[in-house]
Amino acid sequence: MKRGIIVGAAPCNLKNLNPTSEDFVIAADGGWDHLQKAGLSADLLVGDFDSLTHIPSDIPLVRHPVRKDDTDLSLAVREALKIGCQVLQLYGVTGGRLDHTLANLQLLCSLSKEKCPVFLCDDNYTITAITNGAIRFQPEATGIISILSHSDRSFGVTLQGLSYPLDQATLTSDFPLGVSNEFIGEEAIVQVASGTLLVHFFGPPDWVILE
Repeated sequence: MKRGIIVGAAPCNLKNLNPTSEDFVIAADGGWDHLQKAGLSADLLVGDFDSLTHIPSDIPLVRHPVRKDDTDLSLAVREALKIGCQVLQLYGVTGGRLDHTLANLQLLCSLSKEKCPVFLCDDNYTITAITNGAIRFQPEATGIISILSHSDRSFGVTLQGLSYPLDQATLTSDFPLGVSNEFIGEEAIVQVASGTLLVHFFGPPDWVILE
C-alpha cells in the first residue's frame, strides 16, 4: 500500500518518524516547520501558509486562500488521495487548539466512509475510525484501547480478543461504554455492522493489520 504521511501545525514530536523512499510526505502549512526541526523534508507543501515562518522555494506548493471552507489538513488529505495514497498517517493534528482537534476527528470519521485507513498519530497514542466494517490488531498490541461511537448509534458492535468482549452490541454517542478496554495478547477484532466508531489505542499504527 502506498502510504501518505501528512504533518500538521499542532505540537508534535517526529523523532520516531522515518519515512521511506516509497512514502509521500506532505506538510500541511505549519507542519513544514516541524519537519524541518526533525531534519526531514516533504514532497509537497499544502495550505494558505499563514502560519509558516519560512516558505521554501525548492518544494512543490499547492497554495490556497486564507478565507476558505476547508482546513489545511483537509486540503492536504485531498492531495494525498489524488496521487494514489492508500493509507494515511497524520501527525501534528491533535493537541494545540481543541477546535482543530475536534475538526480533525470529524475528518477522520468522514474518511473512514471512503474505506481509506487513516491514523491520527500523537507521541504515544493513535486514533483511527471504522464505518460499517472491521479492524484487526496484531497479537503484540498491549495496553488500553477505547472504542467510542461517533454515530448517534452504532449497531452490531463486536469485540474479540479484548478483555471486555462484545457481541452484536449497540454503542451510542452519549454513553462511553467502550472506554478503557484492554488487549490480552492475541489478535483483536473490532467490528461494527452499521455506524462509525472511533478507536483510540496507546501504540503505533503498525499494530493494525492492513489487508
